[in-house]
Amino acid sequence: MGVIRHAYVYARGKLAYNEITASYTNLLVIPEDIRTIFVFNSYNQPCMIKFPNPPNVSTTNHFELDVGESFVWDLRIGSNNLAAGTIQAKFITSQPTVGSLRITVAK
Repeated sequence: MGVIRHAYVYARGKLAYNEITASYTNLLVIPEDIRTIFVFNSYNQPCMIKFPNPPNVSTTNHFELDVGESFVWDLRIGSNNLAAGTIQAKFITSQPTVGSLRITVAK
């Protein structure tokens, strides 16, 4: 386990360019609540990330990541959590031909 500003890296996930589909594909199963999420899209296509059971501070359960875009969601502010479940992803326009989608979650 690594340390990220008083949060412990809990799990990591990855989908290679040939593993993501037009339907939601499992990116990472989280068996317990987490508080921080880091996602990076190195595909040559945009993708959509879907979170299970988003906290009440969120108005949506999915986010689009453009080519080369990263996303950090720090739920420690306000003592929020993302409840256990499966984080999923899908491509939006067409199948990527290079890259990967990587995620790290922390408690």
